[in-house]
Amino acid sequence: MEFFVERYKNREELTFECEVITPMFLSGADPNQVELRAASIKGALRFWWRAIVGQRYRNIEEMKEAEGKIFGSTNGKNQNASEVKIAVKKVSNFIANDYPMLPHRDRAIKKSISPTTKFEIEFEIAKEKKEDIKNLFILISLLCGFGKRQRRGFGSFNINKI
Repeated sequence: MEFFVERYKNREELTFECEVITPMFLSGADPNQVELRAASIKGALRFWWRAIVGQRYRNIEEMKEAEGKIFGSTNGKNQNASEVKIAVKKVSNFIANDYPMLPHRDRAIKKSISPTTKFEIEFEIAKEKKEDIKNLFILISLLCGFGKRQRRGFGSFNINKI
């Protein structure tokens, strides 16, 4: 087995300490199990990356290729491993409670991550991409959040420390 040291050169860690403000409706493969996953975070980063830098590219193929270089791709001959490694660390005060997804109706009640839950997100990224990822994550914390019903204010979180 070969070990490529080049892959780990010029990489830095970036850590965010966050706190949930509004109920976060997140889950993995089992929709009844509440879970904060790195895949959810990467999905939000990809979405906002496209929204912010999409106009820089002449066509969608160019944009997808650039996105694949940063976040990874499984697209045929252009397969790339992600330059951004994400890990959810230190979840504390974790409470999964039932909350109504529609505050004006009691029948749509789902499990969610409760407010005051604290979590730490750790990114391992190339030095030249660090500022971009930092700004994207801050943007997500300001504009939306994670999980279902985020356009209605759910899934919001605060960054306590970078």
